[in-house]
Amino acid sequence: MVRWFILFGLLLAAFSAYCATITVTADRNPVSVGEPFNLIFRVEGPQNGEPDFAPLNKHFNLLGTGQSIVSSTVNGKINRAKTYTLTLTALKQGKIVVPAIRFGTDKSKPVTVNVRSSGQSRQTGKDQSFFIRAETDIANPYVQQQIILKVKIYRQARWSRANLTPIKSEGVEIISQRIGTEKTYNEKYQGKNYMVTELRFVVFPQQSGDLTVLPFRLSARVADKSRVVHSQPVKLTIRPIPASFSGSHWVVARDIRLQEAWSSELAELKAGEPVTRTLAIIGDGVGVDQLPSIKLEDIPGIKIYPNQPENQEQADQKGLLSTRTSKFALIPSGGGIHELPVIEIPWWNSTKDKMEIAAIPTVRLSVTDTLAAPSQPRASNLVGVGLDTAQKIPGQQISESPYLSDDTDRWLLFSSLGLLLLWLITLVAWWRNYKALVGQGPQNTMPYVPRKPEKALRNLRRACEAGNPEDVYMALLDWAKAIWPDYPPRSLEAIAQRVPSPLSDEIRFLSQHLYSERQADWDGSTIAEEAARFDIAGNDRPQNTSTVLEPLYR
Repeated sequence: MVRWFILFGLLLAAFSAYCATITVTADRNPVSVGEPFNLIFRVEGPQNGEPDFAPLNKHFNLLGTGQSIVSSTVNGKINRAKTYTLTLTALKQGKIVVPAIRFGTDKSKPVTVNVRSSGQSRQTGKDQSFFIRAETDIANPYVQQQIILKVKIYRQARWSRANLTPIKSEGVEIISQRIGTEKTYNEKYQGKNYMVTELRFVVFPQQSGDLTVLPFRLSARVADKSRVVHSQPVKLTIRPIPASFSGSHWVVARDIRLQEAWSSELAELKAGEPVTRTLAIIGDGVGVDQLPSIKLEDIPGIKIYPNQPENQEQADQKGLLSTRTSKFALIPSGGGIHELPVIEIPWWNSTKDKMEIAAIPTVRLSVTDTLAAPSQPRASNLVGVGLDTAQKIPGQQISESPYLSDDTDRWLLFSSLGLLLLWLITLVAWWRNYKALVGQGPQNTMPYVPRKPEKALRNLRRACEAGNPEDVYMALLDWAKAIWPDYPPRSLEAIAQRVPSPLSDEIRFLSQHLYSERQADWDGSTIAEEAARFDIAGNDRPQNTSTVLEPLYR
C-alpha cells in the first residue's frame, strides 16, 4: 500500500512539473471607477499557450499590456517566471470578479476587485477644470431607432495626448458609428466658462429592453498633468414595435420620402420601346440597410425588368441620411392605356410618434401602337374652309367689317385665282418629273437587297459561337431581314413575336441582357440551334405581319 502512495506522489510531482503555476494580484485594491490600476499575472513553470484576456472586456477597459521575464538561481537551480502586467480601469462599481484567464490548457484562478464610486463631483463638473459628459437626444427610443449620442469634453486649460475609449454597452445589442467631425466651442456650464470638444455617434438598438451605455474613459495631459476622467453611464429603455404598426417591414425614421422619374414622357410611349422608371426611397434618420426594397410586378401588357439597386448613405451632425435608388425597364407590348398600381411604404414617424405612409399614386401610361398607320387628311379636308365656315365663339358676335369695299373683294378674288393657278402649274411639273424618274428604270435606284437565309444563318451561328451579345443582336436582325424581306422586323421583340418558343424566349432573354447591362453569364447556342430549326421548317414562318412592333433599339 505504501508503494502505491509513493508511486502516486511521484506521478503527481512529474505531472506538476509540466503544469504552470499562475498567480494574479492587483497593485491596488480597492480602486475607484475609472481609476487606472495594474493587474499582474505571474506564470511559473512551462507555459503551453498565450493568454486570452478577452473575458476582461466585460467589466474593464484594457489600457495597455506589458510583459517581462524574471530569472533567479536558487541552490544552483534556475527558476524562470513570466509576468503580464495589464493596466485597467473598472467600468462600474461593486465587487467585480476577474474571471479565470486561460494560458493554453492552464488557467488562472478568479480574483475579486472592490470598485468604489468615483464621486459625483467629477460627473457634475463642480469645481472641476476637466471632465466629460455623455447624453442622448432621446431616453426611450423604439427598437432600431436612431439615437444621437453626444460626448462632451469640458476643460479650462490646454490639453494634449487625449485618448477616448470606444462605445461599450450592456443589455440589448447595438450598432453604432461615429458621425460628423469634432466640434470645439465655448460653453458656460454651472456658472463657469469652458472650452468644449464635442463628438457625436449614432446608436441603433437591435432589440427592445434595457440598454446601458457604459462610461467613457478619457485620458489626457491637461496643464502638464496626466488626467483621467470618465462619464456617467447612460441608461435607456428601448420600446418594441408598436402594435398599431401594420406594415410588413419595420422602419422608424424622422422622415421617409418616395420620388420617381421617367426617361420619357408618359404620353409619348410606343409599343416595343423601353422606358426607364427610377424610384428612390430617401430616409432621414435610418441606415441604408434599414430601408425596404421596392418590387414591381409585371402587369398585363407591360414587362418589367429590375436593375440592381444603388445605395448611398451620408452622415453629418444630425445623423444618417440614406437613399436607395432602383431602376426598372418597362417594355409595353401593345398600345392603349396601362395603369401602374400605387406604391406604398408604411413607416413610423419618430417625431410625431405615429405610423405614416409614403406613397406614389397610380401612374397611367399612354402607349401608342406603332403598327397603326397614321391617318392622312383627305383633299376635301384641305379645301372649302373659308370665312363662311367660321364658328362663333359663345358669348360673342361676329359682324362684317365696314372697312371692306367692293374693290377689296375683287382684289382678294384675283389673288386667290392667281395662287390656284400657280399651285396647278407646280402639280403638273411634279407629275412630269415623277414619270421621268420612273421611266429611268431600276438601274439608278438602290433598293435593299436581302441576304440569302442560308448565309444569314451562318453569320448568326458564328456570332453565337463567339459569345458576343451585341454581335448576336446584329446578326439576328440580319437573319430576320433574310427571312422576311418584304416586311423585316427591326427589333428583337419584333423578331420574338414572329418565332415560336423556345427561340422567342431566348431572344427576349438576350434583349433583357443587353438592356439591363447585367454581368450574368449568357449563352447564345440555343439561339443558333432554334434559328436553324425555324429556318428549315418553312411552315413556321407566319404570313400575317400585322403584329410587328417598332424596334426596341433604334
